[in-house]
Amino acid sequence: KNVFWYVKSWVYLEAGEYKESNRALDNFFLHFPEEQNYALKFYGMNMRAGNDSNLGEAEKALTEAQNSIKGATKYFQTELNEVTAEALTITAEILSEKNRLNEAEEAIRKALKIYAHYFGGEGKHADQATAHQILGTVLEKMKDPEGALNEYMKASDIYRHLYKDNISGINYLGELFEKTALLGVTLKREDITHEYLKLLIKYF
Repeated sequence: KNVFWYVKSWVYLEAGEYKESNRALDNFFLHFPEEQNYALKFYGMNMRAGNDSNLGEAEKALTEAQNSIKGATKYFQTELNEVTAEALTITAEILSEKNRLNEAEEAIRKALKIYAHYFGGEGKHADQATAHQILGTVLEKMKDPEGALNEYMKASDIYRHLYKDNISGINYLGELFEKTALLGVTLKREDITHEYLKLLIKYF
């Protein structure tokens, strides 16, 4: 039963129905002892943290993410696991939104190191692209446009490698390409601006 409720909560999450996703997670945790899949439990904790963040419950979400990190590290007997990297990514995004930028940078760089270890290198998974994009946002807020541009381009390269030409209409990629093009303008990098404007025109 808990797998059913986990999938249902994920479907609601993808639809942007965060309250409904949390209600499904309530049932997920209620039925959890029946199957004892602790790895799935920590993914559920991360999902709730993400939902609460999107619902404006930042402090609650941070606590949930930290509890997930502690539980997953104990369960896997190492912090080099995907659950921890995911929780760190959620944490970094929340901290960035709260302008706790040094903490956000530390968290997302740690997440990137764990992802690289877990996936066997850079650029293997979309979660790594998400992490690079978050780091780019943090560095842009920290007035490091060169660093931000580098991270946005890493994120774009990973997405383009993974998705090939199947990126039309994916809104977050359009936003990423736009940010990259604008930083190209700021840094007077006409080559970058031209490249990413072409991508925007082609796919969006």
